[in-house]
Amino acid sequence: VGPSWVGDMVMAASLIEVLRMREPGRPIDVLAPPAALPVARMILGVRRTIPLGLAHGELGFMARWRLGADSAQ
Repeated sequence: VGPSWVGDMVMAASLIEVLRMREPGRPIDVLAPPAALPVARMILGVRRTIPLGLAHGELGFMARWRLGADSAQ
């Protein structure tokens, strides 16, 4: 799950709850900008938070891909 802003993170809490209920025991990690991570840490079911160091509006496809590849190992 990768919301971009604090408000997006608040809205993502519902999605995370649904995922947690549908797949109990499956880990849920959240990738987001540092400002949104404190909200993510308060959401029940989030195993870990991963800071995304991209500027606002920056797609950063390769950076996201590398993060995903590194996290999968």
